[in-house]
Amino acid sequence: MTFDADRLYRLLPAVNRLRDAAQDGQPGPLRSLLELIARETRVLEDNLDQLYDDSSSKPAPSGRPYLGDLLGVRGFML
Repeated sequence: MTFDADRLYRLLPAVNRLRDAAQDGQPGPLRSLLELIARETRVLEDNLDQLYDDSSSKPAPSGRPYLGDLLGVRGFML
């Protein structure tokens, strides 16, 4: 599930959105906070996706020589 600022903002009660109404074309403080939360959530989602991709049992080609050294094997191929 992806969080974006618009979706989070729409989940707020209308009274909160009205109180946070933009002035001078700038987003209100609540909207700015939700944009920050959404941005950081995207960073976490990307990090979790990368961790999931890295959890496979087959190492990347650049890591194979390192694994071979750890195991004391020459010509280590997976």
